[in-house]
Amino acid sequence: MPSQRAPGIYVPMLIPRGHGYPLWVPRPHSGSPIARRGIEIGDLGYLADDGSFVFLFNVCRDAQDPVNQREPPPPGFVKLDIQGHGTLTDEDRYNKNSSIRSYGMQKKSFGLGLSVEAPIPVAGEASFEFTSSREQGAVLVLPDGGKSYDSPRPARFYEYAVTHALSWFEHYNGQGRQIRNGMLYLVTGCDKCHSWANACFSRSTQSRSASFKLSTGPGIDGTVRYTWEVQNDEPVNSGVARRNSTNQTVFVRGYSISVRGGFRRIVKKPVKATMIGMKRDKPPKIGSSVPFESSRTPASTTTDSGTQGQGAETGRGAAGFGSSSEIEGYSYDEYSGSEVLESSEDESETDPSVMDIPYGHTDPGKVDNPSALINKYILDTYPDATIALTHDDFEWTGIENNVRNPLDVVELANYAIDNDLVFISESPTIPDAWVAEQRDIVMERFSRKNDIFALIIGIDKYQRKDYSDLQGACSDADKFEAFLLEDLQTPKANIVSLRDGKATRSAIINELIEMKDNTVVQQDVAAFIIYFAGYGAATTDPVGQTDGNTSNKKIEMLCPTDIGIVDKNNGIVNGIPARTINQLLSELSSFVEGNNIILILDCSYAAIPSDAQKSADVPAGTEPRQIFDPPKLSPRCDQQIYSGPGKKLVSKFGSSLLDSHVLLAACSPLQFAYESQGEGLFTRELLKVLKEWPINELTYISLIHRLDMPVYQTPLSKGSYIDQCLFDSRSRTADSYRILCHHEKDQPYFTLCAGSDHGTVAGSVYEIYRTDLPDKQHPFTTATVERVEAGVFFLKPADQTIFTIHKNRRIWYARSADNLPKFTIYCNDSNFLARILNEGVKLWLMEPPHSVNDPRLAHLCLMVDDSDVFYKLGERTTGWLFRWSLDFSPRFSFPSKVHAIAEILEIIDCYAYFTLQVMMASPLPMADLVSVEMKEVRPSGFYFELVGENLLPDAADKFVELCPFPEIQKRTYGFTVNNTSDDPLYVSLFAFNSSDLKIRNSFSSTTWLEPGRTRTFGDGNKDGGEPIKFFIPDDLDEDVTVLKFFVTEHPINPHILSLQSPFSERLIEREAWDSFTLGKRWASMTIPIILRRNLVKGDTLKPLKHGKDT
Repeated sequence: MPSQRAPGIYVPMLIPRGHGYPLWVPRPHSGSPIARRGIEIGDLGYLADDGSFVFLFNVCRDAQDPVNQREPPPPGFVKLDIQGHGTLTDEDRYNKNSSIRSYGMQKKSFGLGLSVEAPIPVAGEASFEFTSSREQGAVLVLPDGGKSYDSPRPARFYEYAVTHALSWFEHYNGQGRQIRNGMLYLVTGCDKCHSWANACFSRSTQSRSASFKLSTGPGIDGTVRYTWEVQNDEPVNSGVARRNSTNQTVFVRGYSISVRGGFRRIVKKPVKATMIGMKRDKPPKIGSSVPFESSRTPASTTTDSGTQGQGAETGRGAAGFGSSSEIEGYSYDEYSGSEVLESSEDESETDPSVMDIPYGHTDPGKVDNPSALINKYILDTYPDATIALTHDDFEWTGIENNVRNPLDVVELANYAIDNDLVFISESPTIPDAWVAEQRDIVMERFSRKNDIFALIIGIDKYQRKDYSDLQGACSDADKFEAFLLEDLQTPKANIVSLRDGKATRSAIINELIEMKDNTVVQQDVAAFIIYFAGYGAATTDPVGQTDGNTSNKKIEMLCPTDIGIVDKNNGIVNGIPARTINQLLSELSSFVEGNNIILILDCSYAAIPSDAQKSADVPAGTEPRQIFDPPKLSPRCDQQIYSGPGKKLVSKFGSSLLDSHVLLAACSPLQFAYESQGEGLFTRELLKVLKEWPINELTYISLIHRLDMPVYQTPLSKGSYIDQCLFDSRSRTADSYRILCHHEKDQPYFTLCAGSDHGTVAGSVYEIYRTDLPDKQHPFTTATVERVEAGVFFLKPADQTIFTIHKNRRIWYARSADNLPKFTIYCNDSNFLARILNEGVKLWLMEPPHSVNDPRLAHLCLMVDDSDVFYKLGERTTGWLFRWSLDFSPRFSFPSKVHAIAEILEIIDCYAYFTLQVMMASPLPMADLVSVEMKEVRPSGFYFELVGENLLPDAADKFVELCPFPEIQKRTYGFTVNNTSDDPLYVSLFAFNSSDLKIRNSFSSTTWLEPGRTRTFGDGNKDGGEPIKFFIPDDLDEDVTVLKFFVTEHPINPHILSLQSPFSERLIEREAWDSFTLGKRWASMTIPIILRRNLVKGDTLKPLKHGKDT
């Protein structure tokens, strides 16, 4: 690796993992006072160019302490008197055989029959392989695990550091140490171990994968020896502490310190680079990056690896085992302590970007601490600042996906600043001192690992012989468990594992019951994860149920290993129905008081052969995780669990109204979940996303969005809390204004489904984000809607390089950048509009209407023509609501006189109300709660009956076309609504007539519709309302009426939403209304009805397409 030293790769590649600053050389220097104990909280030292930490003294110990005797502290030293400065100890921070890997680095084991995730044996010989197809990578392995130490009072160290920073630099650099700004380091936390092995690589191409093999075997002194085998002379390193000590420090956390005072302006043609914070005013000119430097020959900031001993091996791996050649050295600028590259330009010494270059570029062979660049940003931005500190114990969230060059620490620092990962504030006690620390809203390393409790179930082998065994369920469960243990560092004691024969029906149910009895659970923060990989099934509800459901209702269930066999009472072992699982999780939710429960199912669970057949697109060797002939449930199966006072029966795994837990399912209800080549398709993608994305950047719904699954298997998330961060009910929730959009490979556009944002028109501008979470304040770019085709918006980004930098990213989120108010008006006479708005409108809206200068951005257009004012629908309305219409006139037939101010205001008011209600989005998917059919109604006795075919089949056009009108006006229509949810619901239907702005209530049920039941509306019955009939005004050839269904948990007052036409003679007073009128949880669906007086030439009656959720 001729152009890059190992620490220059290793440090920036592992920093994003959020453990702190990674040391390429974890062993303490053999001649150091801390050789026996290793790094400790309170140690002051500096980060050396060879990747080690050079100890100076400990601020928490007396000057007479042995560790402070070798080289006494600066004159006037007074120790920091802080009790228990190292008391936050996590003995199990790293499990045995943990590995910390850069993004994209995979691990496998081989030899001695080891499984993919098997631990490295500590005796005997075995090998462990790490591979990556990326251009750079790094890995750290901890065979014996490791411990973590953190100060409970880091603020005390900050106060101490800003008090003494200038004197430290003056003392040590006056001796010729040449400690660069930002490399002086005060330790407040560290991770230590007994043994370790690390490696890194950097290539100029992704032509083939990089591979590292770590082998273990006995050493000559009876200890364990770790040996690397690499492909292309990549740097590798390993070490074992003597005896049983834990003195090898793999990560440090603390304050990087920089100062302004005492610089000597010496410049030696450094390379120009982009500076952090260039958008701000130019900062004062700063010369050398070495404060208080001496004129004497500087001391080297590297260390001799040959003096560090303690059983370590450092080298550049060769094609065979045991290579130990030295990492080649580099020469450094005698003035700045950094390597010098020749510049092709003759820079001026007065150019601020040249004068301040030392931390503005990553030179080959040089290690820059990203925190040092943040310090530099502080000194550049705040002219009065003389001291800058940055604490590096924060998570560099998203860096892996959002920097061009992961080795460029300038990009790391820029990203941390631009994305508000750090909070910069002035010291309240020391003048002109500033500190950058972790922003409160950014989670630390996954610190809640001790609050995760899991039940992991995997079943390959089923005891009933006619059920064939699966091939990958146990392996999937093992991998998911390994993710919890290694990536989230969940304590092993918090995990219950059931595999094959141990995963019986009784064992699974007992473990679910006992979860709430765990005495170590902290009720308001605990997260419970239930993972199941195995067979699922669906059967019909047995006759004899007492829950009011029909006898042929489908029952969803999981299949334990003993399903279908004869039990000790000569009965058949049942599956575990969804209602049993849901009830147990509901009871657990009541116990933990956080609704922080996640049910993950890698199995089919609802499909039966008549619902879903194996698709022709499914490759050979891909098998469904589904039992097609499960035993029928006994009539009273688990009745003692889900029956009783106050218990609510929820018979499906997935429901949008579910508030006890979140469901992550491998497929939709009518699909199969598949496995192939010994692994489930769902678990494979699930773990891939969980490992590539920081946990605190994923919501449950965005996690599902990012799974790259085949078309025949669509994962889903269900529950009331799918917009929360993973495993943390107290954390952030998704920004409801960020809309999912996609980017397909090699396409120059983002795509956004029409209807996702009802205000979208051609020319609308969106900000593009990488997550749906609200704390990411800075968009990557903006994108403009260039065209709309077949209900899809195409957004062209302002910066096309986003598709080059992030060529493999499919999922993005768009948020409107137009910042338009809820209701906008355009007028061809701006003075007239200003006079109208200044008159004031007695509004029903949340805010007054606003004027715009572009009719494309308006909901309503006022067209002044001499003494008349005409009303015309704006494109923010027609672009969504009437995009199906061929000949609908957007101009109303009722003009007003320019002097009729009150009438104009009333029409504006009613139009605003009409528009916002008809375009109001549904908070829940309607299809999750009810199914709706529209049919023709004919007289039958005293009432009516619905006949003929359903006029609302599934189709992409999503509207209903009725013509020719002479035929249509003779007909009437009604609806059947089937409650497919587990909750009683109330149903209402409103008709929105676009030609006169009238909102009419067609029917509203006063009694609930029970789960599993169907009700007819428009049949003339008391609660069903009268049949619906459509009309077209005489002066129109085409009209649009929008039918809007609402389903709610409580009955609603139909008059609160109704609206009399403002063009009628009698206007009525109304009170304010908003969506809260409908209750906490509700859903709606719009059905646009296109009414035409005549058939379109060459057209036939197209009876009708499906409505959409809004």
